[in-house]
Amino acid sequence: MENGLTLSPLAKNKNKNKKKRAAPTKTLKEKKKPVSLSVKAGLEFPVTRTKRLMKQYLAGKTRILTTAAVYMTSVLQYVATEIVETSGNRAKELGVKRITHNHIFHAFKADVDWSQMDLEPLMSGSTVLPLESNFIKNKKLAERKKRESSKTSK
Repeated sequence: MENGLTLSPLAKNKNKNKKKRAAPTKTLKEKKKPVSLSVKAGLEFPVTRTKRLMKQYLAGKTRILTTAAVYMTSVLQYVATEIVETSGNRAKELGVKRITHNHIFHAFKADVDWSQMDLEPLMSGSTVLPLESNFIKNKKLAERKKRESSKTSK
């Protein structure tokens, strides 16, 4: 009897006949979201793509461990960040907001470690005279003098 109400004998029997379900001992496994190898390794570059490309370019049925792909990807990411950082610094020195192939080339030339590698054959399209060279300064001075002389003659 709760709050002055009584349950009929039928209602009491219904409650008795109901079997109590025990709480399941094992909860259903919740599906976990798939996590990429790049996220697990803490990298920005794609590990699975690197592994696939390594398999593609290695001869025969060479097996590649996932750890090897992770290591290769981390090396590639490190090299890329170093190149972008040094060329970005070079662009900032020149007061430009966009990195061009010339900035990358000059960053390679200025860095001691990168200059030891012989990368000129790979970067043949970027072989431009350094911006500080006397040749360019003299050329600019010659152009200014021509302009000034043409203005005075008119």
